[in-house]
Amino acid sequence: MRSEPLALPIATVRAVAAPARTFAATVRARYEVGVAFQTSGRLLARTVEAGASVKKGAVLARLDTRDLEAALDAAKAQAQQAKAQWWLAQNERKRVAALFAKGFVGEQQWDRAKASEQAALEAVRAAEAQVRSARLMVAHAELKAPQDGVVLTWLAEPGQVVAPGQPVVHMALGAERELEVALPESLAHDAPKEGVAESPSGARYVVVWREQDGALDPLSRTVRARYRFAAFLPKDTALVLGAVWRLALPFAEADAQRVWQVPAAALDERGSGARVWRVAPDGQVTPVPVTVVHYGRHDAVVAGPLDEGARIVAGGTHRLVPGVSVVEAR
Repeated sequence: MRSEPLALPIATVRAVAAPARTFAATVRARYEVGVAFQTSGRLLARTVEAGASVKKGAVLARLDTRDLEAALDAAKAQAQQAKAQWWLAQNERKRVAALFAKGFVGEQQWDRAKASEQAALEAVRAAEAQVRSARLMVAHAELKAPQDGVVLTWLAEPGQVVAPGQPVVHMALGAERELEVALPESLAHDAPKEGVAESPSGARYVVVWREQDGALDPLSRTVRARYRFAAFLPKDTALVLGAVWRLALPFAEADAQRVWQVPAAALDERGSGARVWRVAPDGQVTPVPVTVVHYGRHDAVVAGPLDEGARIVAGGTHRLVPGVSVVEAR
């Protein structure tokens, strides 16, 4: 037995001119990297705080060097021992050479003396390389800025033991800035190549698409894109990292015919995205996925597969499921 139709308000879809879609975009550095020590150890101190501007080569943090210096001392001692063995091998080779010249020793013993001296020399070279490596590790206990930049966040605290290559500080390198925006799934393969960015103070600048991620975020179903400024900005332009700007991206001409004005209450966002419920002539409803372009006070502008004059449910959409019938509320 079929249930009685639901009495709900019904509205008519109306085509509107496609406005620019507006997104919130965040000011980011063109290059953001995690800076790491090249050796392991206990973080002894941080010499700068988050937000500080630093020059290339400035010391950012230091490790406790006691273990590293002990390793250097051991390597130096090993090198001295190797040099002593080499000195003995040289003297032995000279003694055997004199005996070999007089015929008191055979060629085999002479070859053995030369090989022992060469082996001792190679041991000296290896020990000296260990000294250089240990000295380099001590030098690497100071973490230095690879370029001019800004310290964004610290990822390690004093007292923490860090491994080689483990990022301990996140830095924005250089002075180049751009805007990062989360674009909806509908734009993942057709992101506008140009737009207009508006700063919090109201200044407007042309921006150009530079790159975007190759996959959607599994939770938000958006794709991260970066837009660079088309021209050099005035020096007094406030480009504070993390500041939120407005980014207006135009519709493609082919999309203009698929932009509609609907009541805000007609939007149903219970699923993975926004949708409206189209009413068939027999009263049955069908969900139609749409992309919200703009929210107004009472209406919304959406893009999607609708038609001029189509009838949609204008309120109470939480009560709807596919196949339900409705009649217009009086």
